[in-house]
Amino acid sequence: MIRPGGHATSPPGEDETAAVTDPPIDIDPGREQGEITRVLTGVVNGLYVVTSGPVERPAVMAVSMVSQVSAEPPLLMMAIRHNRRFRTPLEETKGFVLHLLPADDIGLIERLKGPAQTRLRDLVIEPSPRGLPLLPDTLAALECRLVHTFTPGDHVLYVGQVTWARRFREGRALNLSDYGHVYTGRQ
Repeated sequence: MIRPGGHATSPPGEDETAAVTDPPIDIDPGREQGEITRVLTGVVNGLYVVTSGPVERPAVMAVSMVSQVSAEPPLLMMAIRHNRRFRTPLEETKGFVLHLLPADDIGLIERLKGPAQTRLRDLVIEPSPRGLPLLPDTLAALECRLVHTFTPGDHVLYVGQVTWARRFREGRALNLSDYGHVYTGRQ
C-alpha cells in the first residue's frame, strides 16, 4: 500500500518485517540491453581492487559490487560471482583488503585484465596488519575480517568487518562512470 505522500505501508494484518518470498527476477532473459539492465546501469558503483590470500601468493581481482552496510560495527558487503577463483583464498584466510583507486588512474584495473603471469609483475605488495596482501600504491585500503557469507543468487555476498584502514594519498575514488563500463553481473 502507498500512503498519501508516497510512503509505503504493509496491507492491514501483514507484518512489516515479513521476509519477501517472491522468486528472484531473471534480469532481462536473453536481452543484455533490456529495460531492467538499462535502469540498473544507472546505479553508480565504485570500482575497487580486492586482495586476499598469503602475501607470497596474493589473489587480486577487480570488484564493483561493494557497499557499506553498517556503521557500528563498520561492515562492508562485497559480491563476487560464484565461479571466481578468488573465493578460495578469501574463504581460507577469512579476510580481504579492499583498495580504493584514484579516479584519474585506471592503470591497475587495465593491468588486471592482462595475462595472469604479468598482472602482478612489479606491483608493490606489503603485508597488512593481518598479513594479507596490501597495495600501498592505491588511494586507500580497508582491511576486513570475514564475518558473514550469503548466497542469494549467482553471486556470493561476503560481509567483512573493517579492522584497519589507511589513506595513502588524497583524491577522489574511481567509480564505474570514470571507467566507462558498468558490470551487470553477466560476465
